[in-house]
Amino acid sequence: MKRLRNNIFATAAVAVACILGTTSAKAQEFTVQGDLVSSYVWRGVYQTGASFQPTLGFSIGDFSVTAWGSTDFDGNKSSEGLASKEIDLTAAYTLGESGPTTVRSKSMVGRSGSREVLQLQEP
Repeated sequence: MKRLRNNIFATAAVAVACILGTTSAKAQEFTVQGDLVSSYVWRGVYQTGASFQPTLGFSIGDFSVTAWGSTDFDGNKSSEGLASKEIDLTAAYTLGESGPTTVRSKSMVGRSGSREVLQLQEP
């Protein structure tokens, strides 16, 4: 899991470096954020206790890439496959005021299955 996470972040860093190296006229923004939360609740359902949730984001013009993660502090459950870890990667392109969004989700630790959702967002 740690190797996969390192590979994902290394790939994202290379992609950001390539984008930065090829553009000069459009506005660029890089964001780094880390949240420490007392509990992780998703859609009103309790998932785990205290967690750290880092976010890396890069945008250039109408294109943006974001990596968000969440990990709990219950390391003794990681050997049992019960530790709560999540990584979400998002790529987006803005098409004016509204446009389609696709979300592909696959659990990486302790759960099986994946899903893909296509949404239409309007202002």
